[in-house]
Amino acid sequence: MPVHGLVYYTTPSMATFLGPAQDYLVKSFLAQYMKKWIVQYKLYRNVLSPKSLELLKQNIHPYMYACVDEMTTVEAEPALEDIIIRTKLWTFRQTFNIEGAIYEVGDFTVAVANVLQKSTWKGIVFHVTYDGSDDVDTARPILQEFFDICFFKNASAPPPVYENYFYHSRHSIDPKLFLEIFKHRVDISTPSSLSQVKSEASPVG
Repeated sequence: MPVHGLVYYTTPSMATFLGPAQDYLVKSFLAQYMKKWIVQYKLYRNVLSPKSLELLKQNIHPYMYACVDEMTTVEAEPALEDIIIRTKLWTFRQTFNIEGAIYEVGDFTVAVANVLQKSTWKGIVFHVTYDGSDDVDTARPILQEFFDICFFKNASAPPPVYENYFYHSRHSIDPKLFLEIFKHRVDISTPSSLSQVKSEASPVG
């Protein structure tokens, strides 16, 4: 039962950080590549009302997740988006992609990826799970030390715009947490908009 650490940076100097970070994990810590990590977020607006529709797809989950007007999140078949487009009741507004990879390093599972808006870099996200403890207070300093050793050994880490440590029964991130991060702002590169969800509590849902 893992404890999760999720950290997100938008510091411009980290735009080229992903490749070297992955190489360092493999060469210095013998990290084992597991799979790609791909997440797609889309925002739609209703043409007849101010309601919003958010869609989230992950390559590690077979279903798409849909959330209407920032309320209940439900699992849906991927074909739902085709139906939405054909009805013309929703207008596409924005999309973000998370593109990276997942590795295994001992008791840790490490996912690191760039956040992109089309081809524009908007940030880099790190997701680490630790299987050595299911207590957040015990695991938090271990995860923080792991972040520092693996990614910032030779430099001080810039301040993240989002940092969260929590317990969750699965190794993957709860899709509701992704939606909670995305839905609080239109521009993912704006740190102030993420301050509303910066927390060390358990994820929503």
